[in-house]
Amino acid sequence: MLNLPTNIKSNKVLITGINGHIGSFLLRKLQNNGIEVVGLDLKKVAPFSNIPFIEADITQKGTLDDYDSLLKECNILVHLASRIEGSQDIISDAIPGINLNVIGTMNLLQKMPNLKSIIYASTYMVYGKPARNPVMEDDIKEPVNIYGISKLITENYLKTYANLASKKLKILRFMGVYGPGTPQTTRAIPNFIKLIANNKAPTLYGKGEVSRNHIFIDDAVEAIWLSILSEKSGVFNIGGESSINNLGLVDIINEVLGKKIIPTIVDSNAYDFISNISLAGKELGFYPKTTFQQGIAAEIESLQKSGII
Repeated sequence: MLNLPTNIKSNKVLITGINGHIGSFLLRKLQNNGIEVVGLDLKKVAPFSNIPFIEADITQKGTLDDYDSLLKECNILVHLASRIEGSQDIISDAIPGINLNVIGTMNLLQKMPNLKSIIYASTYMVYGKPARNPVMEDDIKEPVNIYGISKLITENYLKTYANLASKKLKILRFMGVYGPGTPQTTRAIPNFIKLIANNKAPTLYGKGEVSRNHIFIDDAVEAIWLSILSEKSGVFNIGGESSINNLGLVDIINEVLGKKIIPTIVDSNAYDFISNISLAGKELGFYPKTTFQQGIAAEIESLQKSGII
């Protein structure tokens, strides 16, 4: 356990969306450092039986009423709760997305009068198709799906709120997070792994040359931890140190699994997205440590142990 400043130890941290990928890993990090945590999610599950828990739907303000006293005790908010749908239909997904990311955030803040600091998990999707790579925090933001739109609206609301209420605010625009525990959704890395493990060819768009600087789960959690420790406010891109294209991902997965699967290549208008993380390094001291070889090997091992592959 680190020798932490007294002002950090004395705080109580609320993690929304704690059942999710980042939330569960973050809880372990905070507990290992002696930080008191309150969890919030739709349902309390077994791993969180040893912490105070708020079982509520933040889009329904009334569900928070029973937890008024507990919410008042929380000084730091790590806001991970979000809604991602694979389709991201700009019509059908709009209301649920706005309700959780925007209305839910407003409901929550009204219940936290003693809040000092907010760490908000945003996304690289607020930028839309980048005008340049690597992407800087002040680049044009033109999101192309409801997830990116709702996150950007929430960012702007939080900036105004934090300014008027004199709260510290760190907005973290995460690249895609991968590693052990990655949700089994349409995310590229776990799906590539499952297909190759079963001797099936993954389909790569943009000739397989589309690059991202995905971030490993441990590095993502470290970025949040450093944000909790920091007295600074700001908006920060959070991604991996290096980028890799989909052909490179397939090569690493083949190597780790001992396979020689050749992917199916489909030409498309898919585009590179590489975030510049230098500001997070300068202001927060964030420097990701996990290579793609290490991270993919760890995710494969986790999937093997769980019997998924």
